[in-house]
Amino acid sequence: MKILDADYRSKSIKLRLDNEDDLWDFYNFLYKDDDLIGRTTREIKTNDTSYRRSVTVRIKVEWAEMQPMSSRLRVHGIITDCPDDIEIKGKHHTINLDQGSIVTVVKENSWNQPDINRIKEAEKRTRINLTIISVDNEEVAVAKVTNSGMSILMQKAIDLRVKGHPDSNENKKKGVITEVAEEISKIVDGQKPDFIALAGPSMLKNEFLEGLKPKLRNREIISVDTSYGGVAGINEALKRDTLNKAIKNLQVLEEISIMEEFNARISKNLPVSYGIDNIEIATNFRAIEYLFVLSSMLNDPLTRDRVIKVMDDVEKKGGNVKIFTSDINARAWLKSFGGIAAFLRFAVQ
Repeated sequence: MKILDADYRSKSIKLRLDNEDDLWDFYNFLYKDDDLIGRTTREIKTNDTSYRRSVTVRIKVEWAEMQPMSSRLRVHGIITDCPDDIEIKGKHHTINLDQGSIVTVVKENSWNQPDINRIKEAEKRTRINLTIISVDNEEVAVAKVTNSGMSILMQKAIDLRVKGHPDSNENKKKGVITEVAEEISKIVDGQKPDFIALAGPSMLKNEFLEGLKPKLRNREIISVDTSYGGVAGINEALKRDTLNKAIKNLQVLEEISIMEEFNARISKNLPVSYGIDNIEIATNFRAIEYLFVLSSMLNDPLTRDRVIKVMDDVEKKGGNVKIFTSDINARAWLKSFGGIAAFLRFAVQ
């Protein structure tokens, strides 16, 4: 993401959305009733024909639609400004935003500091595009992991067990590895990841690596020891230090780690808080050390103002704020706690 222009007096910021992670971030700080200015196409009807025309329009946002791992953001609203020679003001319209789109956002209620901070963090953040391959004797899986979350690209049952290591079974095992490696290489070629990780039990993983390397044109592969292969191995690999160092900016890891620590704190009776009412009380006591907010809380007009005030107060009082946008399990977990939770410096009655 790149800030191209910012005029806080006119309440507008012009942005370039460089990749799918930027689209996801943009979705999470675009609210209902914001104004969006961007290029789009619109069907123009005349008496005897119709055609599509490329125009710049301004819409009052009603809703936005973005799925994890998607490469397109759809923003729907009512046109409030457009070229004078086409009569579409007041009509509903959807602007499709893709990688490389340039847009301007105008917030009539002014930009709040948490949103400005999130834009600046997104501008600095390194884009992550990781492919994880996980294998054991009975299953192989491939996942794409970005700052937006994780998507399973392949999950397949296999049989690499060799009892007594007879030559025939060894040859069968090598054949399965070769076949699976060919499938994986096609996935990798299509995804064009920044780096690749291979996870699984040590000996089998190393054997699989020898069959995989020629198919991946000797690209560098991060090796991660895990107890399992398949999808379970992918989840285990995401928690390993080997990957933590390589993808330190990956939000999904942070969210999973926070979720696990929060649950551990509850089991040990350490001070935590959750739910907007309790969080507001803890904020008044300067008790919040680390605040966690589900992104949908900022898009809900019933909770948005209260949550933004809490976020501002926490940061002014030396606390940290984390917006949950990435891992689907972590988002569901935080939703179960009312969409907002916190680690506390001390217990609040």
